[in-house]
Amino acid sequence: MPAGLSYGDLLLGYRADRGSLQACAASQRDLIRLLADCESRLADYNASLGARGQPRP
Repeated sequence: MPAGLSYGDLLLGYRADRGSLQACAASQRDLIRLLADCESRLADYNASLGARGQPRP
């Protein structure tokens, strides 16, 4: 933080940082859900190949 900031400026910076961190956490949660869904679908696809007697990719 540069010298000469007011307390109000400090609070605005804190709020902006906190908002950015919350948005990042929400994006991370979304990504985790998407990856879990992708892994599940891939496992289902591989299982269907095995059931048909085809080699897995």
